Amino acid sequence: MIEQDPYRIADPDGLETPAMVVFEEMVDHNIAALCDMVGGAANLMVHVKTHKSEAIARKQLAVGIAGFKCATLRELEMALEAGAPEAILAYPMVQRRKVERFA
Repeated sequence: MIEQDPYRIADPDGLETPAMVVFEEMVDHNIAALCDMVGGAANLMVHVKTHKSEAIARKQLAVGIAGFKCATLRELEMALEAGAPEAILAYPMVQRRKVERFA
C-alpha cells in the first residue's frame, strides 16, 4: 500500500504548462522492475517511442539495456546519440530525404 501519493507535485502552480513531468524515482523503479521481470537487462529491447527521451534512454543504458527499437528516424538518431550499441528502425522509411539522411 502506498502511504503517500508518489505523483504529487509540491507546487503545481509554479509549473509552466504544457510540461513533461517525470518522476525520476518511479522511472528508476520501473526500469529495474522490468529488468527483473525478464531475467536481466540483456533480455530487453525497449521501444523508444514510449518515452522519446534521451535522458531515459541513458538511464536504460546505465542498467545494461543495449537494444532499442525506434519508430522514427529521429528516435533512431536520439538512441544512437545516447550511446545505444544496438538500435533498429521498426518501420520502413518511404520518404527519399529520410532515406538519404539515414545513409
